[in-house]
Amino acid sequence: MAPRFVTGAILSNCFILLLYSMGRFTTRSLLLLGKQSNIEILTSRLFITAITFAVLAIMFVFPLIAAFKRAETEKSKNWLTSVFVAVGVTECLYLIFKQVFWVSLARGVIFW
Repeated sequence: MAPRFVTGAILSNCFILLLYSMGRFTTRSLLLLGKQSNIEILTSRLFITAITFAVLAIMFVFPLIAAFKRAETEKSKNWLTSVFVAVGVTECLYLIFKQVFWVSLARGVIFW
């Protein structure tokens, strides 16, 4: 079995990739819908950020609850806590800086 830090690193990277992709899809879909239907609120970046945050929070909370219900030992709970904290903080920082303040972040490995 792989050490916990390797498993945690892989799990957190996969989970953040999933959340990032869903956030981008939600944001782009709402912007496109707002432009096509002339619904002014769907072109507001704060409204879109709030909707994206709500969608990602739901996608974050359900795995969090399921993972902690399945965790049997205190070591497992500590390990899961670090994974979920890393993912949550990363995604919140991305949403705040990229979508609210429109900060140009460095280009990373993810190309979409």
